[in-house]
Order: sequence, then structure tokens, then C-alpha cells
Amino acid sequence: MEQNKPGLWRRITDFFHFTEPEGRAPAAIKKGFWYRFVRNPKAMIGGIFLVVEILLVVLLPLIQGLDPDAIDMGALNKYPSSDHILGLTDSYQDVYARLVYGGQTSLIVGLLSTVIGMVIGVPLGLIAGYFGGKVDAVIMRTSEIFISFPSMVLMLLLAVIFGSNVWVVAAVIGFLGWPSVTKLIEGSALSVSKKEYIEAARTLGKSNTSILFRDILPNVITPVLVTVPFRVSGAIIAEASLSFLGLGMENSWGKSINYAMSPNVMMTEPWIWVPATVMLFVTVVAINLLGEGIRDVADPKLGKR
Repeated sequence: MEQNKPGLWRRITDFFHFTEPEGRAPAAIKKGFWYRFVRNPKAMIGGIFLVVEILLVVLLPLIQGLDPDAIDMGALNKYPSSDHILGLTDSYQDVYARLVYGGQTSLIVGLLSTVIGMVIGVPLGLIAGYFGGKVDAVIMRTSEIFISFPSMVLMLLLAVIFGSNVWVVAAVIGFLGWPSVTKLIEGSALSVSKKEYIEAARTLGKSNTSILFRDILPNVITPVLVTVPFRVSGAIIAEASLSFLGLGMENSWGKSINYAMSPNVMMTEPWIWVPATVMLFVTVVAINLLGEGIRDVADPKLGKR
């Protein structure tokens, strides 16, 4: 019985149908995750846009040799031209190059901070749900303190203390994102830990670590995977907010939008801040569309609507 119970990787691959689950009818396999995914408009629109954006922000700097910090003091003006298709900033830096590198910054921060939040939040949620009692109370009360504290204030404080490079900002946002992951995992882990096969595992002398990560985690990870796109978009917005306030990275969409705080730039130099604003908006919408599509596809009942 213990050998037939699928582990974490098997649960994930079964969910996405990278492998064919044993005993599943061909028709059921045909209507698995990817079958529904490619037929979900929201998932496809969001997914295609993000794939194209990732390819562009990775390949364009290599192909075109873009340098967001280069200063073109020989330019006659800052208006868009054949040499600078999106114009120049007040410091005579290429807006197009800064836009592309800003996309790199946003995607790195979004993905890395989400991973950090899950690495912290998932184990804490498992421990809280499995052990219960005082351990559960301490972890959950701590998470509630983090949630109730104004996150932007704490992010500003940590950014001032530790600096504002991409890794620090991602770590700060990820560290502040663990409570929601923990609360999501804790409830499911609490329910699973009362199942008969968990009691049997304890009786057989399996270690708590093995039970947590081999028996409980595979059964509670799916809801967390479904929320990943929304966490990425939330992290991108948080990074842009920090940069807009002047404490994020120099090459980011938030920093470009920060130029709009000057009435003169807002009215007479829209090429500096409008492209970054549009890209931030479209990227967040695309990620949320992908998240909603995955959520609909993951639920068979929603997938039939």
C-alpha cells in the first residue's frame, strides 16, 4: 500500500499529465490538463504573451547589444528618433534599452520572490498543520503579525537597510510573502495529517520529515501551484512600487514611471514613462489571465464551463 502511493513529483506530473497515470482511460488522458489548457482562451492569451515577453527581454539585449546605462551626450535632442526609437531620458539614457532591462528585472523579481516565499511558507505550513497545538499556534500567530503589518512600510525599511539590487528586493518581497503560503498549506496539512495512512506511517516508525515531505506534501501542493501566477504578478507590482518610490532598482519599470512625478515630464515627455506603464499593466494582466486560466483548468468543474 505504501509503495503504490504516489510521491510529490508523481503528483505534479500526474496533475499536468507529463506522464500517463496508470489505469486511466485514454479518453480521460485526452481531456487532461494540457487538453483543457490549450482550449482555455485566458490561459493561452496570458501564456503566449509571457513566453514572447520572456524571449524578447532575454534575447534582445544579446542581439542588439543594449546598454541601459549608456549615455548618448551627442544626441541632438531627447525625442524618439531612428537612433533611439523611444527617445532618451533626462540623463540621455536610451528609454528602449531601459524598457527591455526593466522587463528582465520585473520577471526575475516576480519569479524569484515567489520561489522564496514558497520555500519558507510551505515547510512552515506543513509543520503547523502536522504538529498542531502550540507549534501551530506560534506559527500562525506569527504569520498573522506579518500579514497585519503594513507590508509596504516594511519593504521600504528593509530596502533602506539592505540596499536595492534585484536579489535583495526579490528576497525582501519573498520573505514578506510566506504567511499567505503558510496559511494555505496549514489548513490542508491539518486535514491530511488526520488520515489513516498518516497514522499508519507513524505506527510504522517513519520519521516526521519523511511523513511531511513524502506523504503530506504531495496531497496539499496543488492549491499552492495554482496560486503561483498571482503571486508573481503581486511581486512585480510590489517591485514597481518600490522603484516608483525611489528605493527599487535603477533599471526597472517602476523607476521609469517615477519620471512621471515631474509635471513637465508627464506632459511633455510621455515617451519616458508611458511605455513602462503600458508594459507593466499588460504584463500583470497577462499573468493574471494565465493564473485564472490555470485555476479554471485545474478544477474539472470549472473546466466544463
